[in-house]
Amino acid sequence: MKKYGLRIFSLLALLFTSVQSSAVSLEEAVAAYNEGRFGTAFSYFIKHAELGDSGAQNIVGLFYNEGLGVTKNYHKSIFWYNKSAKQGNLSAQNNLAIMYQDGLGLSKSYKKALYWYRKSAMKGFAQAQGNLGFMYEYGHGVNRSFKKALYWYKKSAVKGFSGSQYRLANLLVKVGGRKNMRQVVKWYEHAANQGHKRAKRKLSELYRNGVIQDFTITSK
Repeated sequence: MKKYGLRIFSLLALLFTSVQSSAVSLEEAVAAYNEGRFGTAFSYFIKHAELGDSGAQNIVGLFYNEGLGVTKNYHKSIFWYNKSAKQGNLSAQNNLAIMYQDGLGLSKSYKKALYWYRKSAMKGFAQAQGNLGFMYEYGHGVNRSFKKALYWYKKSAVKGFSGSQYRLANLLVKVGGRKNMRQVVKWYEHAANQGHKRAKRKLSELYRNGVIQDFTITSK
């Protein structure tokens, strides 16, 4: 089961905001990444990371996690995530939690995953909120609670995170069926409009089966 945190390179622009000026400008780092010069981009970010910048540390962790410009190394990824997370970087906290949840480069620990998800989620990081909802929905390290899962999915969904919008719609079907269908359709639509493939398929299925013909799809 894929979680929400490791496909974060689309959010690099967000993470870059914490990278401070140095010999290498932010624009140069972004350009190197966008041009696919991952080795060069890595060399820029590692300099910031070694100077203690939490955003750069998280990005370096991501590079090691995905093997971009460097050999994939979960241990080094964890090292940099941990440094960043301890400085309060919300994305790094979420990423570190994923490593614990999946047991990547360390022993699997739902307890530690929950610890870092909660720290990030409580500060409003949408991906962590969605991942925390996932933990509650499936009872990973906690008592299973659809109520709490719905709470965290919605927190994340209203911020525009398509993965949570999709999971929120799925869970609304599970707990309420047709009585929740207007909300279900709304959240599938939100996710589909962002290109979420499974949400698009769900909408298509509902249309084909005539389930939502009585519902007006809106963004309200």
